[in-house]
Amino acid sequence: MKEFFRCSRIISKWIHDGGVDLHCVLGRHGLATLSIIPIADDIVNVQFIPQVVDEKDALEIPKNNLSIPIWSYEDNEKELRLVMEHHTIRIAYDPFAFSIVSNDGTCVVSSTDDDYTTWNFPLTHGWGVQSEVDGQNLFKRIHATGITLLTRHDESFFGLGEQFGSFNQRGKSFLLHNDNGQGARAKSYKNVPFFMSNYGYGVFIDSYKDVTVDLAETSNRSLEVSNPGENLSCYFILGETPKHILEAYTRLTGRPPQVPLWSYGLWISTYFIETDEHTVRTQIAGYRERSIPVDVYHFDCYWLRDDMWNDFTWNPQRFPDPQKLLDNMKDDGFKISLWENSYISVFSDLYREAEEKGYLIKNPAGQVYRAQTWRNDLMPVTGIVDFTNPQAVAWWESFHEQLIGMGVDVFKTDFGEAIPDDAVFHNGRDGKEMHNAYAYFYNKCVFDITKKITGQGLVWARTAWAGTQQYPTQWAGDPHCTWEDMASSLRSGLSFAASAFAYWSHDIGGFKGMPTQELYIRWAQLGLLSAHARMHGWSNRDPWMFGEDASAIVRKYCRFRYALLPYFDSLGFIAAQYGYPLMRPWYLEYPKDAVTEHIDSQYMLGEALLVCPVLKPGGAVRYYVPEGAWFNLQCAATVYGPCQVSSVCDLSEMPLLLKVGEPLLRTSVREFIGDSPYDEVLIELAVEPGMESRESVIPLSLGTLTVSIVSDGSSIGITCDAKDFTGKVRIFVHGACTSVSINGKEMPGEAIDACLQKTFEIWTEGVVYQDR
Repeated sequence: MKEFFRCSRIISKWIHDGGVDLHCVLGRHGLATLSIIPIADDIVNVQFIPQVVDEKDALEIPKNNLSIPIWSYEDNEKELRLVMEHHTIRIAYDPFAFSIVSNDGTCVVSSTDDDYTTWNFPLTHGWGVQSEVDGQNLFKRIHATGITLLTRHDESFFGLGEQFGSFNQRGKSFLLHNDNGQGARAKSYKNVPFFMSNYGYGVFIDSYKDVTVDLAETSNRSLEVSNPGENLSCYFILGETPKHILEAYTRLTGRPPQVPLWSYGLWISTYFIETDEHTVRTQIAGYRERSIPVDVYHFDCYWLRDDMWNDFTWNPQRFPDPQKLLDNMKDDGFKISLWENSYISVFSDLYREAEEKGYLIKNPAGQVYRAQTWRNDLMPVTGIVDFTNPQAVAWWESFHEQLIGMGVDVFKTDFGEAIPDDAVFHNGRDGKEMHNAYAYFYNKCVFDITKKITGQGLVWARTAWAGTQQYPTQWAGDPHCTWEDMASSLRSGLSFAASAFAYWSHDIGGFKGMPTQELYIRWAQLGLLSAHARMHGWSNRDPWMFGEDASAIVRKYCRFRYALLPYFDSLGFIAAQYGYPLMRPWYLEYPKDAVTEHIDSQYMLGEALLVCPVLKPGGAVRYYVPEGAWFNLQCAATVYGPCQVSSVCDLSEMPLLLKVGEPLLRTSVREFIGDSPYDEVLIELAVEPGMESRESVIPLSLGTLTVSIVSDGSSIGITCDAKDFTGKVRIFVHGACTSVSINGKEMPGEAIDACLQKTFEIWTEGVVYQDR
């Protein structure tokens, strides 16, 4: 019989340098320890542990060591207060209650255990455990440990990884279990046990298990977090803005590194079809002949021998001389990506080697676990590599080292979700404990060896969990070729961004099926203005396959992407320094505007560029413009927010708005980025009479630029400090001011007027002023 036992009162405490341990009563007779540990001025760890605990130590997500904050305490008969710099933690003794209050007296977050129906039926569980009981042992077996928090009527929630529904997660429940959802529908490949609230806090559940999070679905006044097993460790992350919360969360769990600049270029693929050397050479020639810039060529699974996935051996029938092919492609400026997964066919010699050496996960009987990880018509049963075995990790890395020696630059770490519950790992954990953790160890292995050899780590991963943001990048699985799946993919990317993943991509055109020309073009416009961009699908996704008009439009947007390389470069620096994503949900940039909590059909690319993709046929688009002035790059007109704009866009158009005063960086376009990407930067600015003065510090691979704008009525003064910058700097200004000076030099008035006629298509032409 299962019962839930709530934490009812505190009976004793121990205050020490690290925090406080509270001994509390569960139900009538059970005991538990509740530890409150301030580990930074904006992070509080709460550990809830029943006294009868015999499970293994928790498999914790690796966390960074943080400086211990200065805090004090106040104690009386009714409650204990832990006083931090900006917040106070309050614990009431009897009845038990927990809350965090800011210095201005605002309650940021608090427990609740009074969520009952009119006839006293409990809707939520409070703080406690769900356990089997008998007459001899109160806690015969603990099934879950959880906490319940009060939810305010206007509270919203964001995050929890790649979720395909609405961006605001309020009113929904989630079982965080990584799954091959086979599309952009319900099941997620990339769950993350972290969410944030618009009330100034985030919650990170420090667990790899199948955490359950109920965000006011069962009861609209409570949220509930439950961890399967005999303990719960979570972190309350406090911040005035969502950016502050993300910064603190990634300070704890790790930030993404900067990725290679060439990775911002276009990735093209052999697709999920049987391809040979001839089709590869024909395909890459098609891009070069049409002047469509491209940097990365990806060989998907058919580079391997049939029925031998994944043994790292080229298919000799399709690729008789892979070294020569790769050498030729490298000479033409291509970086090389190879597909892999962590499953090994039972027909492969690699399987027999791994079985003999103990490198595969086992079943409860101690034998290799043979699992059906693919559809029966695609692959035989396989073994699954055990990345908790250090020797298996070194062995797996050795194959990557050989391929990197051939010229391979990056690997697509596909799959990783098919971990059976009863599997046994080298570290003694079972499949339930390791199911979600597997993504972390898998991607870390391949990322680390790539970084060790090339100097910069990179993967193209499908599965993730908390902490995997340190091993970019990820893509959004296998959406169907529908308008709904394109919109779902975007929603998942924004949810993923709110979960602290800076880099993200998706299959342009969709994976399953064949998109129409219109859908393909619209998806390309979205994809080419995402953090990373790849053409991939069940069938061909080359632009000319959809007609020469499609090819011309995709070429235009692709060249625009390449022109923005310095901008992507700067956003990568910011991601590594603060943990901010490149594609930003509106709520992240404008949290004081309540409308932005519900917007998931548009986004900010960095702080300067508003991207409004067309997500339905016919070209109709409706988008929201927040407060301020925005320069529409398509029609050279200024829009003043807050307002909602509706328009019908030609197939070659998509609304792109430049925030007035925010620098947008671009450079000249090349056929490929390669290893020497750019040596000049054009700073594009939109200015307005009477605009606020501002300063932007822009980190780049070539150094740091500081751009200051001083407004004096209808006159604008722009200063660019480039003394620590090794490249050439140019400045291009949109605006209708009476005078504009740059570094003290007056710009001619006709040049300012001419700027107003510049449109998206001719961005790479013309220069108003050269600083050096």
